[in-house]
Amino acid sequence: QPASVWQGYFRRWMREAGPEHVLAACIYFDVRPLGGALELGTALSAIIRAEAPEHRAFLGYLARDVVTRRLPVTIFGNVAVQRSGPHRGAVDVKGAGGLQLVGAGRLYGLALALGATNTIDRIRAAAGRGIFSDAEAREITDAFQHLMRLRLVHQMEQIMRGEVPDNYITPGLLSRADALLMRDAMKTVARLQGDVRERFATDFVAT
Repeated sequence: QPASVWQGYFRRWMREAGPEHVLAACIYFDVRPLGGALELGTALSAIIRAEAPEHRAFLGYLARDVVTRRLPVTIFGNVAVQRSGPHRGAVDVKGAGGLQLVGAGRLYGLALALGATNTIDRIRAAAGRGIFSDAEAREITDAFQHLMRLRLVHQMEQIMRGEVPDNYITPGLLSRADALLMRDAMKTVARLQGDVRERFATDFVAT
């Protein structure tokens, strides 16, 4: 589409906020110009940074998407695995932590008009704006890196065995250290969800 049409899409997704626009925004608002007419991508990014912070309803829907993604954690703080099906005994580490962290980073990036599109850079930049303390930012970025490392190692091992890689990790097969890191990462994600719920009043966002 011409640049003007994409600009219209971006503005409509923010202006006419609703659950159906969250997925589109999550995909396209991380746009990064890599080649060709770079100014076209830069112009889209400029619209996002200038206008997204003003659309509180839109940010509220993004925040709600972060907090409503349930974590597989028991009341005792342990990681809960799937009890049946092809992934019995495993956890979807992308859906159970990864998406929440990426979503929270994107949310704060949009709310604060940050230029970063990388999750770790966004969290650190949000800390620079006073959203998190330095210690909290380290805890969040460490959790993200732990979960992504576990996922990458798991997928590399699957590829070496000739299997199709997926995101399902079996905690019972992890070392004690990795299992503890995974549990602690989930706790960090839960605390971050609580922060998002409070800051963006997601309990009052229309469903």
